[in-house]
Amino acid sequence: MSESLYRVADRDALKRLRATGARIMFQFRGGVVLREPLRRDVDGVTEIDPGKLPIPAQATPENIGEVAYALRMSPAWRARKARRPHVDVSMDQIIAGDAGNTP
Repeated sequence: MSESLYRVADRDALKRLRATGARIMFQFRGGVVLREPLRRDVDGVTEIDPGKLPIPAQATPENIGEVAYALRMSPAWRARKARRPHVDVSMDQIIAGDAGNTP
């Protein structure tokens, strides 16, 4: 799997994207993450280079999806995800700070 991030200009562009049969993994304000790169150009849909995404300190309501994607693609995030320190831990335990105290 080789997911890719795209900026979507408007609702019509999103409709054109969906008409291609592209598999949308995540959709957020102004963008989508596709399971695989597009095989052809779609008017109003532009691929985003993950290396040029804003850093978390630059997050705004308009670009938060792109910032989250950049974080998820970072080597540090992927290494932590591979270790999966919170497998089988409820979100309530994590929020309460009890993630290390699983039964």
